[in-house]
Amino acid sequence: MHAGTLQAVNVGAGTFQVYGQKLNFNAQRVKVFGRDGKPASTFGLKAGASVRFTLDPSDSRRRRVAVIYIN
Repeated sequence: MHAGTLQAVNVGAGTFQVYGQKLNFNAQRVKVFGRDGKPASTFGLKAGASVRFTLDPSDSRRRRVAVIYIN
């Protein structure tokens, strides 16, 4: 599991930036969980938010996010 602060988020394009690295996600398939542990929307992702996330193991380039936890 990786952790960081979102520097930039573009839900429409399915990308966010953490530690200067641009990562992508499929807005329809990514699982997002809020502070309370309940499912949340990708629209809850805002620049400056602290997050933890896992990368999709089926992505050979290791750039696609599978699960996002908003802290």
